[in-house]
Amino acid sequence: APPGGSSSWGAMSSGKIFLGKVEPVACLAEFNAMTLFVIFGCGSAMGIPASAGVPAWTLMVGLVFGLTITALAYTHGHHSGGHINCAVTFGLVLTRQCGILQGLANFLAQMLGSIVGAVVLCLIFPSDLDRTGGLGSNGVGSGWSIVNALTGEIMGTYLLMTVVLQTACCDRSIESRAQAALAIGFAVFVAHILLIPIDGCSINPTRSFGPALVAAIRYDTAKSPFEDMWIFWIGPLLGASLAAGHFRLMERVHALTDTRVEELTESSWKDDMEANPRRTEEVLRQEADQRRPEDNELR
Repeated sequence: APPGGSSSWGAMSSGKIFLGKVEPVACLAEFNAMTLFVIFGCGSAMGIPASAGVPAWTLMVGLVFGLTITALAYTHGHHSGGHINCAVTFGLVLTRQCGILQGLANFLAQMLGSIVGAVVLCLIFPSDLDRTGGLGSNGVGSGWSIVNALTGEIMGTYLLMTVVLQTACCDRSIESRAQAALAIGFAVFVAHILLIPIDGCSINPTRSFGPALVAAIRYDTAKSPFEDMWIFWIGPLLGASLAAGHFRLMERVHALTDTRVEELTESSWKDDMEANPRRTEEVLRQEADQRRPEDNELR
């Protein structure tokens, strides 16, 4: 399914500045997907203490986030494009794969879903059994710097956005489009393996906001869940912007290359006609003979 929803795809492909209309079903899909993503992604980190085995815990949590995003992208991709991340939505708007109004509507639905998912986690986990102490909210880890976390978030989202654009949006990937959600899930998994020890891995501002908001209300801790929140907005949005710029550059280079190949082919054909008109007539006759049986079959 087109990442921006079915009705916005044709208009965005026209290359015009497009506000688009809002599809309510896409908003419902994004709300539902984000709610489930927070419940099962953050919930996987809350039930088992990291001290039980940090490498195994990191692998498990990263795998749950990756598999959950894969399942939800396959589930809701045909309704909304399966953004489930406002940074991804932002990148798709920048590359004209999603209308501006639909992007804003998706963002609001994602934010609401993130909050609802965090509230549901409170119903699942008593506060004293939440092993993260904050509903799986993000924060820069001990020993890591702001620069470490910000750079990691930029590059993690750059990886994710690049995979989304090249597998789900690029015209040249149409034959493998059915595997796009799987590749996106792999990207989320890889980013989590790298970033969980640094800041818990966000690469998704909406996923970070809901748990932080509800944790700030539920828990009385010395460090506010919002203390490092700016990192989990600026980093992913910058990463998505860089990936969008790279994608548009590649598309431009492809277009210029294709145009040049067509010009060279046409020029070579004209030169061949002028140099050897008899041979050109023979080639045209052979092509006509080859098409004739196909025409007869159609009749």
